[in-house]
Amino acid sequence: MFRFKAAVYMSLLLFTVVMTGTVGAVPNPTQDSTYPNVFYGSIPAQSHLPADVGLNAPVLAFIHGVSGTAMSWWVNNNMYQKAYDGGFRTVFISLNPDNTPNQESIASNAAMLQTLLPHIATHYGVQEMYVIGHSKGGVDIQGAMLDPGIADLVRAVFTISSPHQGTELADWAYDNPVISEPLNLLNPAVKDLQTENMAAFRSKVDPILNNYGIPFYTISGTVYEGHPITEITGKILKALVPGVIKSKSNDGFVTVSRTWLPDTYASELDAIPFNHFHTDSGGTTFQQIQGRIRGLEFAFKEFDRVASAGFSDFGGDSHNSWIWSAKWFNGALYVGTGREIECTSLLVSDVNTGTSWYTLKVLGGSCPDINTYLNSLQAEIWRYTPSDGEWRRVYKSPNLSISNTDPQGNLISYNTARDIGYRGMAVFEEENGETALYIGGVTSGAVFDPYPFGQDGFPPPRLLRTTDGINFSEVPQDPNTFLGEIGNTLIDEKTKFRSFRSLRVYNGTLFATLSDFIGSGVIIASANPSAGNDAWQQVSPPREEFPVWIMEVFNDYLYVATGLTEQQDPTNPGYGVYKTKASGEIPYTFIPVVENGGYQSQEAFRSPNGLSIAEFNGQLYMGTNRPTELIRINPDDTWDLVVGEPRDTPDGHKSPISGFGNGFCNGFNGHFWRMASDDDYLYLGTWDWSTMFMGTAPLFLLNRAFTEQYGFDLYRSADGIHWDMMSLSGMTTPDSTGVRSLEPTPYGMMLGTAGGNRLGASVFQNIGGEGGAFPAPEKLKAATISEVGQATQLTWDSVPGASRYFLYRTTLIALEELFKQSDANVELVDKNGDVVNATLDDIVAGKYDYLCDGIVGDTTACAALQQLQTMPVSEEAVTVATHPFLFPVGYQLIAVTENTTYSESAPTDLQSIYFVRAENSVGDLSVPSNIVAAPSKANPSDVIAKGDLDGDGDIDIDDINVIKTLANQPASANPDADIDGDGIITVMDARMLMMDCTLPRCARP
Repeated sequence: MFRFKAAVYMSLLLFTVVMTGTVGAVPNPTQDSTYPNVFYGSIPAQSHLPADVGLNAPVLAFIHGVSGTAMSWWVNNNMYQKAYDGGFRTVFISLNPDNTPNQESIASNAAMLQTLLPHIATHYGVQEMYVIGHSKGGVDIQGAMLDPGIADLVRAVFTISSPHQGTELADWAYDNPVISEPLNLLNPAVKDLQTENMAAFRSKVDPILNNYGIPFYTISGTVYEGHPITEITGKILKALVPGVIKSKSNDGFVTVSRTWLPDTYASELDAIPFNHFHTDSGGTTFQQIQGRIRGLEFAFKEFDRVASAGFSDFGGDSHNSWIWSAKWFNGALYVGTGREIECTSLLVSDVNTGTSWYTLKVLGGSCPDINTYLNSLQAEIWRYTPSDGEWRRVYKSPNLSISNTDPQGNLISYNTARDIGYRGMAVFEEENGETALYIGGVTSGAVFDPYPFGQDGFPPPRLLRTTDGINFSEVPQDPNTFLGEIGNTLIDEKTKFRSFRSLRVYNGTLFATLSDFIGSGVIIASANPSAGNDAWQQVSPPREEFPVWIMEVFNDYLYVATGLTEQQDPTNPGYGVYKTKASGEIPYTFIPVVENGGYQSQEAFRSPNGLSIAEFNGQLYMGTNRPTELIRINPDDTWDLVVGEPRDTPDGHKSPISGFGNGFCNGFNGHFWRMASDDDYLYLGTWDWSTMFMGTAPLFLLNRAFTEQYGFDLYRSADGIHWDMMSLSGMTTPDSTGVRSLEPTPYGMMLGTAGGNRLGASVFQNIGGEGGAFPAPEKLKAATISEVGQATQLTWDSVPGASRYFLYRTTLIALEELFKQSDANVELVDKNGDVVNATLDDIVAGKYDYLCDGIVGDTTACAALQQLQTMPVSEEAVTVATHPFLFPVGYQLIAVTENTTYSESAPTDLQSIYFVRAENSVGDLSVPSNIVAAPSKANPSDVIAKGDLDGDGDIDIDDINVIKTLANQPASANPDADIDGDGIITVMDARMLMMDCTLPRCARP
């Protein structure tokens, strides 16, 4: 009887339900006059904007699943309403010409889409559209995209509960023909969705889709309760695919893992706590889709992904989770990978503090089981030649077996990789004239040699060396020599050196930071690094006195950034920046440049340690761990606060010259992780922890609120003051948590990511070309608090050919305020299985720490809760000056104007972030302008003084003319006129200063 009921329900509605009832707030879609199975949604408009604001909005095409029709998206479903409210144009397709429920094959439906999609593109006058498919509809669009002409019409694809790998339920139907045939289950749709047939389909389409470079995003459901059909089918599927890990969860018709596509071109956007008939509703999934579309729409289209999923396309695998280092050498890019680094970090925490994060991540499907982990740690070095696009693995760490005895005398055997990562690289010219590439390795000692330490030493981190990029040798590390014993050296009573981190060349000597797994340590150096052994020595004080993270050569000194994380030192004395000539007695003398976290007196705002450093335009920039701030140091060692909170210092009051508070006003920017310059721009990439909400069922509402933020942020600046937000969402990859390497090359800037735990790392190449129809507005500026108080006043330069300008804004919110909002209550399942509304105070107090219990815990919520607990809660009113961690809630179009100015009352008591896009007469939009925070926290005089060459308190055409009169003279003629710091006053200095003019077109006040 049970199986019969299931079959009856499956015959009625296999993968999509058709119901009655209509959307009330928006008119029903209009039927196409040529193809009656095509329905166009109403053009969206907002009451305070021009009536034609939606005429050139992105187009979203919706495709139903088995037994569905176009009406599935607006009948008892608010997906159409949500898309309309979001400002998108829409089209809904029935796969049967007569709008009857469809049960046809992939080939048949693909042919229908190949006919309809070009017609829709012509109707809307667009070259690309976003396609959203539910269930088999997400598969049908792939069949249609086998036609390159159809693929050219697709900007990105979102699939919801789509059985990309087939489903065992379809197998079950064909294994039970006596039941299935009378119930019409043996139809073309079900036949195609058998796992064997879908495996054949995947082998055909995946190579083609991968070559297109079109991003795919998958969403799946994790529960089958809540609908009479899925209550039964989900239990059947659970019996067919038993297990407690996330990948084996099902929505009543398909397991989570069967919805995944290859990591080389697709990303898992979410796994949500809903069944198959609820995952396609607007209230359930549209925010995730909208956030990703906004991220794609607002991103600069200058970077192409040239490797993905840990080089899986080229013989690698997703265990290459981080691009941990990169260096241009001998006409090619060399990158060093880190293997399972996020999972290793969890294991380090588990063995040192007794947490159970790793077990939870295994259950959640984002870390491999321990046996797989043990066999996946061999780090790799890859070479990329941009001229032909070839990737080649040139080195792989060997494995080794270690026998040791614990303090109780028990014999312990380890099998691990010699190197689990390559964290730093440097090119060094040897005494004999050879040029060599040095690569610093990382060991797994923090996992396999935990305190209390055994009697025998764990192998030390090592340096590799190559002169041809093909043959690699170890720098000698013989026992009882300095370099041979670094693995046995105690940093403190519970920590040993496990890693080389930062490598730099200065005055004919190779310097390296030797650190613990986290990254803080000491500096060692050698003028003859290939000799190894005692040719190296420690040149900085002990770590407890001088914990070094990064180094850079600047102004004929070696500069270093220091500090300890708050976990290493809860007192948080703050980061420091020091410099040395690296001469004289050992340890060298390090001269303080900036101390005490930039002299930030408020501990909640104080950054603990430096993480990134780069020279640009004759100044040195340094970015920090959270609360993230950015400073720049001038050749005379005066310094500016670029991003961060205002403070009083021994050198006077400092306000951020960019106008931005911590993290570019984004609390998810947990690290300013990497910086690099290509001479024209300074690039800054972040680590973004918002992805911890992805697929977190107990925090589903937070997940939806912040989906636009998933993935790293990438910023760039031509002057260190005005910043473009090139991506707020990991380029095309929401699971890429951070920018872990940046390396300038003759072929453009190369960017390597820290991938998610499961999906592997990617490499992007800057190919140039912003992708906009015409230039973006320049020099967007916001008036300062001292000028306008809590108000927004924006100005920007006009764009030739622009007919009007679109303004976008995101407001900021503190977590405690978010928790107070009725639509953002965080629902958690308590120990009794009851749904409760959690408060931030409860979470911070540890009331729900049982979710981190490896036995009864939630496999995806633990890490997010841990992050929430690290966010300090303001005891005062949340104001523009009192809160260290604020979060943007999504960009909205707020105004359309023909002017180059905009004013409004500040929407909140906090800063808001703005950007502008220009529109031409045919409706094409530019890429975004630079971003600004308003009201600005800058001090106007801080910015103006640096370009005010005539001393009149502003920057205008007169200052530009000063530079022109000095053109082609050395900087000594007027050091302030050498804006780009290249030692010569040129027209480029005038162009750069024009970006800072006080008024548009550099007019005189």
